[in-house]
Amino acid sequence: MGRRTALMQWRAQPLPAHDIVTRTQSVISARATLGTARGMPAAHARLTGAQAMAALAGYAREQGLRSGAVARSLASRVVTPEEVAG
Repeated sequence: MGRRTALMQWRAQPLPAHDIVTRTQSVISARATLGTARGMPAAHARLTGAQAMAALAGYAREQGLRSGAVARSLASRVVTPEEVAG
């Protein structure tokens, strides 16, 4: 099983309510971007969601980037689905 990275870290000290809301919104946004990015190479190369995620993670590893950075690049059309799907 691949390495998983937490999108959010919790501290023992309570955070102000606005910090919790901001962090939660950030996580939701990151997950939505990752879902969109996963779908792009999946649709292009007829991959399953798991295969597309593996392709995205593999591309990120080859490029020395984090998967989230590649997802943002895919969603903003900086990287093409063809590049990620191989």
